[in-house]
Amino acid sequence: IIGALMSAENSLSLAEEISIMNVAEWQSTLLEVLENSTVINLDAAELCRIDTAGMQLLTAFVMQAQSAGIDFKWQNPSQILIGTAKQLGLEQALLLEAGEWE
Repeated sequence: IIGALMSAENSLSLAEEISIMNVAEWQSTLLEVLENSTVINLDAAELCRIDTAGMQLLTAFVMQAQSAGIDFKWQNPSQILIGTAKQLGLEQALLLEAGEWE
């Protein structure tokens, strides 16, 4: 049983939009994933609109995953996510520097 818990891998696909309109909903989803995972794969291929509230949420999520020792990887980060992270200087905090995703 412990082995099963230790290898809890979760893949989560982000919506087309993460903004002030749905950030509370995403916060509870992301917290649940954090609490139940040792490996997280976050797919951001569909993300085409994100505001500063959404960026704050994702930054906090990535930082919390790192501090909890969770193996975190992006899958297919959208150009919108990468571009917004660059504009806000959050590439490093979000682990979006070139080559750090699958």
